[in-house]
Amino acid sequence: MPTRIFCIRHHGPGSAQNVRQALADWQPQQLLIEGPPEAEAVTDLAGSLKPPVALLLYSYDRPQTSVYYPFTIFSPEWQALQYGLQLSLPIHWLDLPQTYQLALDASTSGRGFAAHDPLQDLAQAAGEGDGDRWWEQLIEQGPASEDVFHAILEAMSALRETVSISEGDRQREAAMRQKLRQLQRAYPQDRLAVICGAWHGPALSQMPPEAEDQAQLEQLQQQLPPSLPRVQATWIPWSYRQLATQQGYGAGMTSPGWYHHLWESRHQSPEARTRGWLTQMAHCLREAEQPASTGAIIQAVRLANSLAALRDRPQPGFSEVQDAAEAVMLADSPLSLSELADSLLISDRLGWVPDDIPTTPLQQDLQQQAHHLHLTLESDPRLLDLDLRQPRDNQRSQLFHRLLLLGIPWASLQGQPGLGTFRERWHLEWQPQLEHQLIQRCIWGSSLETAASAYSQSEAQTLKQLPPLAALLDQLFRANLPQAIHNIRDRLESVAGQTQDLAEIAHTLPPLVGIIRYGNLQQTEGSVLQPICDRLILRCCLKFPPAARHLNPSAAQHLAQALLTVHGAIALLPDNSHRCRWLSSLKTLLNAPETAGLLSGLSCRLLFEQQALPPEAIPQQLAWVLQSGNSLERAAYWLEGFLQGSGLLLIHDDQLLGRLDDWVRSLPEKEFLTLLPLLHRTFAHFSPAERRQISLKLGQPVSGVTSPPNEPPQPSGPVSLDPKRRRQVLPVLSQLLGKPLSDVDLGHRHRNESLPDD
Repeated sequence: MPTRIFCIRHHGPGSAQNVRQALADWQPQQLLIEGPPEAEAVTDLAGSLKPPVALLLYSYDRPQTSVYYPFTIFSPEWQALQYGLQLSLPIHWLDLPQTYQLALDASTSGRGFAAHDPLQDLAQAAGEGDGDRWWEQLIEQGPASEDVFHAILEAMSALRETVSISEGDRQREAAMRQKLRQLQRAYPQDRLAVICGAWHGPALSQMPPEAEDQAQLEQLQQQLPPSLPRVQATWIPWSYRQLATQQGYGAGMTSPGWYHHLWESRHQSPEARTRGWLTQMAHCLREAEQPASTGAIIQAVRLANSLAALRDRPQPGFSEVQDAAEAVMLADSPLSLSELADSLLISDRLGWVPDDIPTTPLQQDLQQQAHHLHLTLESDPRLLDLDLRQPRDNQRSQLFHRLLLLGIPWASLQGQPGLGTFRERWHLEWQPQLEHQLIQRCIWGSSLETAASAYSQSEAQTLKQLPPLAALLDQLFRANLPQAIHNIRDRLESVAGQTQDLAEIAHTLPPLVGIIRYGNLQQTEGSVLQPICDRLILRCCLKFPPAARHLNPSAAQHLAQALLTVHGAIALLPDNSHRCRWLSSLKTLLNAPETAGLLSGLSCRLLFEQQALPPEAIPQQLAWVLQSGNSLERAAYWLEGFLQGSGLLLIHDDQLLGRLDDWVRSLPEKEFLTLLPLLHRTFAHFSPAERRQISLKLGQPVSGVTSPPNEPPQPSGPVSLDPKRRRQVLPVLSQLLGKPLSDVDLGHRHRNESLPDD
């Protein structure tokens, strides 16, 4: 029974070259490749694929349960697969059926697969510290030879005698041997080539009695649940980024770009291979607008060869080439080697599969819609500007929003969409893992519309706060999913009835009001949200006055943000009754003595802007706040709320500025210094231009301020200020306004006039 075992390393370029040459020399009649037996249904399709790709197996009943087997151009299994397809050889897959593995993974917390690294064990026995680099130097960069398979088999046989084999590996290897025995009995004269991981080679070359394997598999079947999952197989595009170990795939590598280079340069000399890699690095530096001369490449090649000789290596490996590049080409560059790793060592190389590859209905729906809307699923990022008044752009926007609802971020919206706008900008970038996520979502429906609607309703049941539910409703309107809108509206109403937090209610209003005011271009009826919006606004009007009483500064600031949010939302509503009710609530806040100073001042400012207070009422309110009987701290917070980061009121209303100036000047020094930080915080929010205008006005006579009865009337016309007294007030005003002031800032009419010394 002529059978040969080819022990390989997954994704090893040297192993792939050895396998391809050994198969061409020996010319087997049948191939057995390590992999799930369910892959036989899609094996013939592999000839039309462009790697990197992944064999995806998922449960038909639970698509969220799935596994993938990546293949690259330098994977030995891929080269063996292509060899068999080109010669029309029978191809079989050796492993435990995936339906068993999915069932066991669902019923147990772990399978107990091998946790040790056999390559690391062999490297330590050879006196090396890094198993990957040791294997790379010995096998992946070595000359092609069929003898290497016998050496690997012997080494792994010796290693397996010193370690314990896990239960998961014993079960898998028993299934492999049973499949191999079956083919040996069916085709006793055929040459069978087995391509498997090096760790499993000894288990297939020295097989125990068949009864032991049969007993092992019978024991496994007793552990299985009564009903096994139905497993479907398909091919999906993959990328080198997914192969990198830091991306989560355990059989990957840290530098797939380097391994790809080893495969492409497999027929070149070691020096040409080193030169080619350093040339690619120079291209990356030049693209980053960094110098990389030909002379630097030559010096780096020489240094890499010298490092290999010093380290007793037959040729420069990955570490030697990288060390040489960092020392020569990156010595004076602001870029580090890690910054080049993303584009060079990992890269964004993406595979391709044809459209006729078996897919789920949800994948087919996405492909059909993308084709209809002239969109391509490509990894190259690009920006797409949409005009929602155009039918095609409107449909594109719906597609993108439905995918976002499903958690598939092929397109991400740039910035927040403005209310009432017809423009959207999207960033498009397809990633291979999105295929996996799309398959996981197919349990929610066979089309994007039904799946997005059902998935959103399921997610809404887990949300217990109003703002996320309101944001979800807003996205549903943009995705044009009316059925989900009605159901999630009921969920929103249920949660709203249990919510007492005013800030949470306040942040729920803007998306609801935006939907009611503007709706969408699909004419989805936004009035279905009007009743719940009315109730939330009524609750805000009733609850804000009592909630604003006796608050500390931090709580008052938090409630002030909520108050501004509600005010902005109500301003957008066409219904005037809400506005009247809200303004009445603000007047209650303003007049209640228990209201926090910040909220009272803010209410006065909002009422003034809405012309709900006459202009002459503002000075009266300010005079009442600044009178001696009130707390200085409350007065400062009232001013902060009233001014709200804008000094335009003080600039354009001399009477207000005058009253404020008189109040500050009347404070005793001790009280002024206590109040100074609060006043400084208020004025610090003003723009530099506003602060300068206020300082200039303070140096001039302020109109509209009546003098007290016991003071003589001020003379009309220009007032001559005492220069010495004017100079003494400069430090105080500088502290108050938060900027250095000069005599010129106080309106000195004669710039060349010098001030007398103190």
